[in-house]
Amino acid sequence: MENCFFEPILIHIGVGKSGTTSLQENLFNILTNINNIGRPNHYSKLYKDFVYGITKAEDYELNDYVHPFLKYINNLDKSKKFVLSDENLLSEVDSIVAKRLKKFFPNASILISIRNQMTAIPSYYLRHYTSLKDVPCANKIKYISFDDYLKFFTNNSSIGFFKKINYYKQYLVYNEFFDEEKIHILLFEDMIYNQEIFFKKISSILDINKKVLFNTFNTKEVKNSNATSRINTYKKFRSLIPISSFSNIPCLNKIKPRINRFLKKGKSEKMEIPIQYIPTINLIFSKDNMKLAEKLNLDLRKYKYPLEEK
Repeated sequence: MENCFFEPILIHIGVGKSGTTSLQENLFNILTNINNIGRPNHYSKLYKDFVYGITKAEDYELNDYVHPFLKYINNLDKSKKFVLSDENLLSEVDSIVAKRLKKFFPNASILISIRNQMTAIPSYYLRHYTSLKDVPCANKIKYISFDDYLKFFTNNSSIGFFKKINYYKQYLVYNEFFDEEKIHILLFEDMIYNQEIFFKKISSILDINKKVLFNTFNTKEVKNSNATSRINTYKKFRSLIPISSFSNIPCLNKIKPRINRFLKKGKSEKMEIPIQYIPTINLIFSKDNMKLAEKLNLDLRKYKYPLEEK
């Protein structure tokens, strides 16, 4: 039956800026005993239609978007483990996505990678701040300062990236459709500072030798997806100029690769949340972070996550 995928599969839903790209490119896409059916193999129309169907399609058109992809993966080598990793599976209506994933992947396990909101927010901003979503229409194209970004989302924390990094609520949404033992949480900070614990957890989830996972992941340099200072300066400049102004530049396609190489060689830009916003962000996330820590016995205090005082 190709309308569902009944094999065990690990579905990694993000959250973005929690090491998802590193896991996708340094692990899931390299291991030969894994069928990696998500990112970074996400360029085909077949796959894009599937993600659109799961996250945005109306019920009446859902099967048209999803079934072709299910037919494709049902014909893959079933002796390998299946992994679908894509932070774009998080949407504004996560309960619908979770319900659809359960419908089409009844034997799936869910992986949620998380990161201290105090570092996740500036990292996300640096990566996306000239293409931010869920902001006032007048700001959707132009450069948005970090102060304006924080001012808007600390007053609208139920949408956008702030919504996605309420990890306890994400957990509750998926726990409505998937049993507790089918939902796994990984800490970005463990991936950076305590790989012994990190790969022990992944080893248990994937049933793959911990040493194999560790060696595979560290074979090549972990990609730093933060924008460089050169890229960010270019984005600020670019956001102020109409797209049509660039269309008439002679030989633009030929010089694009050189421009990209130059921009990427800059130093990785870093940013911290201004002190005046810290109490508000603590207030937004601390209570639910504490609930998640207590529910799943996670030591979030070790990495200074916003936590409600007992």
